[in-house]
Amino acid sequence: GGPLILLAGLAMFYDAYGDVPVVKAILAGVAAAAAGMVIGTAAKMTQKLKPPPALLAVWLVALVAAGVFRLPLPWVVLGLAPFGILAARHAMRAK
Repeated sequence: GGPLILLAGLAMFYDAYGDVPVVKAILAGVAAAAAGMVIGTAAKMTQKLKPPPALLAVWLVALVAAGVFRLPLPWVVLGLAPFGILAARHAMRAK
C-alpha cells in the first residue's frame, strides 16, 4: 500500500543522500515526528483501555529496558511477553 511505498522511497532517498547535512536534519525531524505520533497514539489507547496496574508495570519495564538500557527490542518483547500475557489473563479473570 501507500505507506509502504512512502517508507521505501524515504529509505532510497536516505541511501542516496543520507550524508548531506540538510537531508540528515530533515530525516531526523521526520523520525522525531513519527515517534511523537506513536507515543500520542499509545497515550490515547491507554486512556480508553484503562489497563490494570500490572500491565502498566510491564509497559514501564519495556520502556526502561528498550529506551534507557538500549536492549534489543525483540529480546525485550520475548522476555516480557509471558508477564504481559499473565497480567492480561489475571485482569480478565478479575472482571
